Amino acid sequence: LTNKRFTCSKVEALVVALQLPDTIHADNHIVEDSRTALCMLLGQLGYLDRLSDLTLKFGWPVERVSCISSMVQEIIHSRWKHLLIWDAIWLTPEKLVQYAHTIKIKGAPIGIVWGFIDGTIRAIACQTRWQRTYYNR
Repeated sequence: LTNKRFTCSKVEALVVALQLPDTIHADNHIVEDSRTALCMLLGQLGYLDRLSDLTLKFGWPVERVSCISSMVQEIIHSRWKHLLIWDAIWLTPEKLVQYAHTIKIKGAPIGIVWGFIDGTIRAIACQTRWQRTYYNR
């Protein structure tokens, strides 16, 4: 993950901490080592890279990157889903409205955003083929 926040040692530490298997087996007999597979998922989730950008980095077809990163995500969720909880004290409907209002006042283009992953605000989709079919402008 050059020019990104993760070093090789950090990726290795995540692989161990997340208890990923040595190899990731996705659909269609696609197999990849867990370190590369995790890098694909991190690239997709953490930096909002489009799949087409990731395919250039890894030199693989879009389908391969998508299958591998999806499988890593499924493995992580399956193993750690018990830690995912909805904080009903801090995330009440009233507080979500308050958070969204505060974010809107600070300059968000819409008033329904109540939080950001990693505090980052940036576009999540770039115009690609067939996008108008799935997203409204």
